[in-house]
Amino acid sequence: MTSENRADPQSEIGVVGEDEAAIADRVRAAGASAAVVEPAGAAEVDTTIAVGKEALISLVREGVTGPVLPVGVDGSVPGVQESRLDGAIESLLNEDVGTTDQPLLRASVGTDHYVALMDIMTVTEEPAKISEFTIETRVRDRARTVDRVRADGVVVATAAGTPGYATAAGGPVIDPASSAVSVVPVGPFRIEQTHWTLELPVTLTVAREGAAVSLLVDDAEVAPVPTDEPVELTWGEPLTLVLTEQSRSSFAGEQ
Repeated sequence: MTSENRADPQSEIGVVGEDEAAIADRVRAAGASAAVVEPAGAAEVDTTIAVGKEALISLVREGVTGPVLPVGVDGSVPGVQESRLDGAIESLLNEDVGTTDQPLLRASVGTDHYVALMDIMTVTEEPAKISEFTIETRVRDRARTVDRVRADGVVVATAAGTPGYATAAGGPVIDPASSAVSVVPVGPFRIEQTHWTLELPVTLTVAREGAAVSLLVDDAEVAPVPTDEPVELTWGEPLTLVLTEQSRSSFAGEQ
């Protein structure tokens, strides 16, 4: 869903990520107030320019919900290439810009909660060790077992994350307009490659004691996953992204 807004030239623009000082200078040169900020401080500015995928992920980890203008972010996240950034800054200051909700994946393990932009994975801590995972979804409020697989792990990816690790593991690329996620076993024991496109909620459970399993959120290890402790996956509060005339996503292709 998109909406139209007019940016205030006097608003404070924060910059996070690669070459942040130089990009803040470019914003000031265009006549706006800009500052390099830490991800945790992005909530204090009116708009944040996130340069690079890691910068955008860092904002998600800090619970920042936007508005954010992604720059140089690969994948199906609508953003601006750095070569088009000056035009995007002008759009921010002088023209009507839009916003769109970027879905975020929420994982709950017991009383702990984590949010991901790209993907969430349950994976064995030791290389070449496999575990057994149950994958479940809910249909009409009833749990349905999708499969039980022996594998190194299971990755669940949003549309933004499917051009990355999940696709490399054999999963599909998801249309950003879809509300589905890609669920892909990593290094499955059985010969055939199985993966699923599912609607949330989805539950992953370590079904058998064996190798220790960790939870990875956007490729960062955050917690151990005990046997029989469900990892509940739902949609979290979305991230608000700024859209300018220069915004593109790899799914739509370069225009």
